[in-house]
Amino acid sequence: MKEFELPTNIRQIGGISDGLRIYMEDYVFTYLRQIAESGENTERTAFLVGKHLVVDAQPTIFINGALQAVYTETVEGIEQFSEKSFTHAQEQIDMYFKGYEIVGWMLSQPGFGVSVNASYADYHITNFNKTHHALFVMDPVQKINTFYTWDKDHKKVEECRGYFVYYKQNEGMQEYMLNNKIASTKPKKPPIIKPGGNLPITRVERPDRKSPYEKPSYMVNNGRGEKRREEPREEQTKKEDTPQQETVRHPMRRSYAPEVSNPDQKRITNILVSLSAVLFIICFIMGAGLIQSDGRINRLEQEVTSLNQANEFMSSQIRQIAAMEVFASTPTVQTTPTPTQAPTQTPLPIQTPFPTEVPGALATAPPLPTPPTEPPTAPPTALSTPSPTQPPAVSVEYRMYMVQPNDTLFSINQNFFGSINRMEEIMELNEMEDPNRVVAGVEIRIPY
Repeated sequence: MKEFELPTNIRQIGGISDGLRIYMEDYVFTYLRQIAESGENTERTAFLVGKHLVVDAQPTIFINGALQAVYTETVEGIEQFSEKSFTHAQEQIDMYFKGYEIVGWMLSQPGFGVSVNASYADYHITNFNKTHHALFVMDPVQKINTFYTWDKDHKKVEECRGYFVYYKQNEGMQEYMLNNKIASTKPKKPPIIKPGGNLPITRVERPDRKSPYEKPSYMVNNGRGEKRREEPREEQTKKEDTPQQETVRHPMRRSYAPEVSNPDQKRITNILVSLSAVLFIICFIMGAGLIQSDGRINRLEQEVTSLNQANEFMSSQIRQIAAMEVFASTPTVQTTPTPTQAPTQTPLPIQTPFPTEVPGALATAPPLPTPPTEPPTAPPTALSTPSPTQPPAVSVEYRMYMVQPNDTLFSINQNFFGSINRMEEIMELNEMEDPNRVVAGVEIRIPY
């Protein structure tokens, strides 16, 4: 026998058994659960189809098919397979699972758990006596299941610790499930037919009825106190319990109640649908408008910011121009020595020539009164002419500084002197009245 490869997609249920290992395909597990649940409170049985192999020196069975049990018999309160059941199962194997064999059977016990009584254990030992035969017990009420296998001595059956469910394409099982719908054993209630429309109906059971398939009688109240006997329009037929009915796929039979038309309800439904459509359109339009408005708002913010910056720049330019005009309109004052002033003995430092036209803030400071000096011994020069009417003036040593942008009188004092103590002296030297009016680009006098 060639080497067998285990399925790759496997789910383990329970533990790992020391004896026979069991692998069940997922479609088979689903179909067996449907068979167990269809029995309601009755026991159901099925055949397990697959093959037995030895994988890694371990006996293993692979269950890849399940067959509904037909032609079963109830003997001493237990459900058993007949010879006809085995024959029919072999025919189904040849049709859907060619090359496989019966490897066990399934028993459902609704509400009784998964413990096997002595009768079913003896039946398994008698009819499924091969070492690879297994019994799968299910309880659809408690949702539990387990496997029973032979012990090592092959004398009794014991509960298996666990098994594996694998997932693989199983075309044979799929085809069998499509062609063999599970028939429920739940008794169906006979339909109640309303011969008199919406009149009240009372079902009368006849004590002399011998067959459950006999037509029932009905008493109908016609609203006037009169009662008359009505027979159902359709006659219930007996279903034959044959394999053909269980294996042949029949169309689903459904009974539908007459649909009552309500014009008001339909009208209200149409109105609600229309309103919903209108609301959806409105929400869509509003969403599209918001998306477009977002871009417009961003552009508007950028434009407002640009206008604000331009406005600030124009305002600063206007203030500078106005300040320049004010300074230009102030007359210039030149300081000339009087005839009475004596020549200064200490030579003055070389000064930068002052412009002929200087703004009012940069005008020369007025001459300070000086104490009387003795008449000069040297003859007067052209630069110094003594005046008998004016006292001699004392000159102030200063240097010129061009005001830079963002400069203030406070910052200029701080830069030159490290404090603001000489701010008034600078204002007097430059004839300033407002310390805050300092124009960039204009030269001012800074004393030493």
